Order: sequence, then C-alpha cells, then structure tokens
Amino acid sequence: MKSHTQYLTFHTGKRRELVHLTPTLEAILSRSGVDDGLILVHQEVIVPITKKRLDLGPWQRVFNAEFDGRRDKRLIVKVMGA
Repeated sequence: MKSHTQYLTFHTGKRRELVHLTPTLEAILSRSGVDDGLILVHQEVIVPITKKRLDLGPWQRVFNAEFDGRRDKRLIVKVMGA
C-alpha cells in the first residue's frame, strides 16, 4: 500500500470563510502515485480515489468551512491506496 502525507497551511482574511480544497487535493493526488484508494483530510473528510482521480459526483467539491478565521490554519492530507 502506498501512502503520501502533505501538510496544507492557509490564512483566512475573514472570520467566516469557505476555502475550496478540490484543486489542491487533485494536485496532491497527482504527486502521490496512488491509483485507487482514499484521501483523508484532517478533521475527517474521506474522499475515494478511482483510476487516479477523485471519485466525486458532478456537483461535489471539497471545502473547508472556517468559523474562527484571520489566523494561520493547518490541515493534514493523507493519500492511501494502491
């Protein structure tokens, strides 16, 4: 089983903000070398991977909802699979 871990740091300018993570997760997946498996995003979002792509529906995206903004935040992203 392959695994790849990456730490994301971002800063929100507003107290409440949505951070669109889908493009970032796709870039992490392309670097990971995983064909099929899962992406785990810290504070427990699990996204399936099928044939080297995020297995999301046509309208699904991954966001971080920030309710305590205006400071640096860190997310842990772990890609696991074959």
